[in-house]
Amino acid sequence: MARNHPSFFRRALRTYFCYTTVFQAIELFSIARSDEERQAVEDMLAVLKILGVNGKSVVRIADDVARAGEHKEQSGYIAGVSRESRLPLLTWMKAEFERFPGLVVVDPGTLTLPPHNTERVSSR
Repeated sequence: MARNHPSFFRRALRTYFCYTTVFQAIELFSIARSDEERQAVEDMLAVLKILGVNGKSVVRIADDVARAGEHKEQSGYIAGVSRESRLPLLTWMKAEFERFPGLVVVDPGTLTLPPHNTERVSSR
């Protein structure tokens, strides 16, 4: 089904620097079931900086993984990398991340994004 307007993600990319973690990148590739889905993941990751983990951060991120609780480890990885990178986390699942002290969580519904514009903007 074709969209009549750009997705929230594409609109956010026009205004903000967007990042993802190595964990989300791995997860997306692991669930891609077709060449088309895999290409879509590659296209998306081409416009994002992928945040990794260094040795000094491992202990602090592990604390967040432990804090996340059983079956919520992925949230701990995401929170830990976001906190270590000193970046806010943009997510529709704000309540999932409230348990991580110092993590700035932003609900996408609260962002002001540029309106949809059907005209192409050219750079001169």
